[in-house]
Amino acid sequence: MDVEDKEIKNSYEITFLTKEESAGPVLKILEANSALVEDEKPIQKVQLEYKIKGFDQAYIGIIKFSSLPEAVSKITDSANLDGDILRFIVTRPIRKSEKERVPGAAYKSDGEGRSMPDKKKRDDDFLTLTNAALQEKIEEILK
Repeated sequence: MDVEDKEIKNSYEITFLTKEESAGPVLKILEANSALVEDEKPIQKVQLEYKIKGFDQAYIGIIKFSSLPEAVSKITDSANLDGDILRFIVTRPIRKSEKERVPGAAYKSDGEGRSMPDKKKRDDDFLTLTNAALQEKIEEILK
């Protein structure tokens, strides 16, 4: 078993725009940095809202891959230097459990290892302030 096999690889997704109808440049970069391609969406031609490096049309692609966290910066550096890649972004995909979370809600454990929204506590709970109370507070501050 290699040392690389023992290290934990994270899942990532790269979305990119290229000049040509090919994911070749991105795939070469991923391969050179020992990334494992998990899924690849078909390349599609898109009309750009504004010119990027003189191009008003490009090809967009999405590739899901797994890689060591420290290799992502090398992948990013290589993609920045590649002339065929117009733009790109590398992200971590959202897990299903993260999609179901309510923004701003406090979470508690349900005793079975799952976290559930705590309806009693919310980050965005605050007192309602009436206009009269606001006016009174402003007058108090100005004294």
